[in-house]
Amino acid sequence: MRKIELEGWVVRILDRVVQNQPIEDSLVEVKAEWIDPVRAARRLAAHANGARGESILWIVGVDEKNHLICGASEVELADWFAQVKSNFDDNLVPDLTLQIPVTYGNGATVVALLFDTDRAPFLVKNPKGGDIQYEVPWREATGLRTARRRDLIRILIPIMKLPDLQVLEGSLNFKRAGDEGSGCLSLTCYLIPNTRDTLAIPFHMCSARFKLAGHGESINLGPLTLGPPGLIYALQPGPNPSSKTVVDSNSEVLINGPGKVVIAGFLSWSNPEAIGLIEPISEVEEAFAEVSIRPAGVDNPLVIKTRMMRTKPIQSYTDTWSYKG
Repeated sequence: MRKIELEGWVVRILDRVVQNQPIEDSLVEVKAEWIDPVRAARRLAAHANGARGESILWIVGVDEKNHLICGASEVELADWFAQVKSNFDDNLVPDLTLQIPVTYGNGATVVALLFDTDRAPFLVKNPKGGDIQYEVPWREATGLRTARRRDLIRILIPIMKLPDLQVLEGSLNFKRAGDEGSGCLSLTCYLIPNTRDTLAIPFHMCSARFKLAGHGESINLGPLTLGPPGLIYALQPGPNPSSKTVVDSNSEVLINGPGKVVIAGFLSWSNPEAIGLIEPISEVEEAFAEVSIRPAGVDNPLVIKTRMMRTKPIQSYTDTWSYKG
């Protein structure tokens, strides 16, 4: 994940906090302040064990209970993380792969920490000592407990890993005429499966939503379609290029190797106020898109978060926001 993608993910989470909306992402943990390293170690291990190989995100400087972005106090991250690491068995801790400060609209700066969890299970020392030296913590909802046998089985049995995905370009387009209108979100991605088997992505296990800066809650798009480039002819007119690795049908896309995939979702309305698309849309400079795709056989979805900036409308569209990787 690139820093700009991580920043976009963080901003969308902060937006939900200040709007008193649930975060709805089991891979995210928010804290108002830097917590004690012993407590942090147990919570980090539990979060990482439950993620089953997916990256997890911690954001420090967020008071979720009071819906405030309070900002993170100045702490030497290297020293704090070294203390956290010392509480793990053999110092085997989730790798801190990316860390960035993010300044929010109120001027407060939070710290985002992205951890890799693919070396689970993680064990932490018993701070009280005694015969029980280590624990495998487990996170359930927002609470912590010791892992049970069924939890250990979930960790240890191999699961199909999510594919690697890079967003190459994208656009969000609206066509408006009075109170009626339609829209389309399109993301062109390069997808690399982490399996030699065919990767199937059923459309009914995918979803997408977008948010216009300053325009209330996120808006859900209709059913998604995924396929090789050229299939979304409404946005990309011309011949349909072939793909040797990506094959689609009316209900799913099959990935047989690395290749480009176009993800598209559509929306139509007859009452813009009902879905929050009220004026002045033409003054909105930023749009945020979030797409969730879950391949068959995978527990956690792959979530794609993209920040788009207003550009000149294409073809007959009245509003366009674009992203270039």
